[in-house]
Amino acid sequence: MGIPVAIVAEYLEPSPLGQAEWLKFTALFFNQEAQAEAEFAAIATEYEALTRLTASIQARPTVLTGFSYDGTWYVPGGQSYVAQLLEDAGADYLWAEVEQTGSVPLDFEAVCMTGQPKPMSGSMSVRVAESPGCDRN
Repeated sequence: MGIPVAIVAEYLEPSPLGQAEWLKFTALFFNQEAQAEAEFAAIATEYEALTRLTASIQARPTVLTGFSYDGTWYVPGGQSYVAQLLEDAGADYLWAEVEQTGSVPLDFEAVCMTGQPKPMSGSMSVRVAESPGCDRN
């Protein structure tokens, strides 16, 4: 008889609440299903309340996120949980239109050009993430 194996794939969930719901799966191994249901309900209620706070904002900060690895910059796809978190937080994610759930490999130069500050309302502009090496001068 082999060792029991359980596959945990919460990282494949495209929604933040979908990922949080995996705590119910983990709870099964500890006979804590009722507590997990209550915890998830509380998380979902709070998350949805916070999401409603940003639903109607007009001036959204533009967000560039990701990481560089071995000369390539990776950004979360527009259908990823990260993109959903940013949208729910009231941000304008630069790669929101990319129909992908995983990371998208890009040339560093393309990221620098896309990640330039964008005007919001009036003369204000926001740069949420500063990319090393993306000097506009």
